[in-house]
Amino acid sequence: MNYLKGVLFSLVFFAIITIISLWSSYVFRFAPLILIVSVAVTYFLTKQFKLELFQISSSAIYLSLAIAFLVAHPFLFVTPFVDASADPAAHISALAITDSIPETYAPFSYLEYRYQIGFPLLAKMFIDLLPFVSSNFIVWLLGVIFTFLSAILIYTISREFFDDEKAGLIALALFFGSKIIFQNMFWGQYTFILASVFFLATLLTFQKKNKLAYLFFPIIFIAHPGVGFYALIFFGLWTLIYKNYSESLKLFLSGLIALPSFFITYIHFLSNFGNEGIPLTISSLIDNSLIFTLWIGGLIFVLGILGLAFIIYKKDFSKLNLLLISSFIVSGLISILLSASGKILGGRVVELAMFSGLFLSVYFVLKLVNSKQKLFIPAFFLILILSFGLFLTSSQLFPLKSGS
Repeated sequence: MNYLKGVLFSLVFFAIITIISLWSSYVFRFAPLILIVSVAVTYFLTKQFKLELFQISSSAIYLSLAIAFLVAHPFLFVTPFVDASADPAAHISALAITDSIPETYAPFSYLEYRYQIGFPLLAKMFIDLLPFVSSNFIVWLLGVIFTFLSAILIYTISREFFDDEKAGLIALALFFGSKIIFQNMFWGQYTFILASVFFLATLLTFQKKNKLAYLFFPIIFIAHPGVGFYALIFFGLWTLIYKNYSESLKLFLSGLIALPSFFITYIHFLSNFGNEGIPLTISSLIDNSLIFTLWIGGLIFVLGILGLAFIIYKKDFSKLNLLLISSFIVSGLISILLSASGKILGGRVVELAMFSGLFLSVYFVLKLVNSKQKLFIPAFFLILILSFGLFLTSSQLFPLKSGS
């Protein structure tokens, strides 16, 4: 079964809905028309810009579904159909949208509307078209879908980076041990999840020199400024290492599609950026350096460091390895510095360090399992068990899983 076509169609479909909803909201937003146009445009684009990749294996689908089940479990079984631990901001922001971008969150609040607009616009289209379905359920379900797509993209990127099915499966096993993806879902950080998905989609398509990257890139900025910030870091490093200046310029210019979101979210975000924070101290740097390892996942951190050391020891300085090392170090340092000075942005940039560390971990484990025959299966299950154990025993995730 060709799962890839379905994944690609879904990504393009969600991107087109978001862009059309954003721009039409300045005139008149009409959900049925947005749906029809989005389906037609998605069909055209997926036919026009085919993505040549390995097929997604059934094993990858099952593992990705398992991750989706873990993030869905509290809502379905612990606090049935109540997103108990989630911040309701994304849900309220979606409900506040009418035929245009609202000035306030009325009737829920009369504060000025400043929330990240991408996910609320996307969710609002489905809420309008499915009035018989709980809006809370629609918002939550979209979060589960995007978590599933994140897992699929992690698998696909790893497989493409290292040209090996085993790399993709190792990446998924490690993904179980990443706390960020589960925290984002349990906290209701749907805007962040959406932006992360399109960061990964941009990475995959840009690496494959597919023009869909120019569609996916602006969605990052429409969805969340924090992910937009670390996307600029990553693709800036990419440009310096790969020296593909022309392609990178086109990618950055495609971000202009997100321009309307600047007037909704970014003006307020930038104006408040310097007002938050605490004094930077040696103590706060040490504390946040320790917390950093927990944020990205202990297993990913350890294996990522081993991967970095192995690359240096073997002098395997390919462009990809240089990109992963520089991204891991730069994003890690920025995250620690921002967090230590009380900047919320530090908790966003840490996700880039997690992704980079995960790919470095895959590199290291793949080198080990390819050095001896029949080592992959025991290594894979060991990583999977350790990662799942970290998920089950996490003191950070436990209260969120229980709905508190």
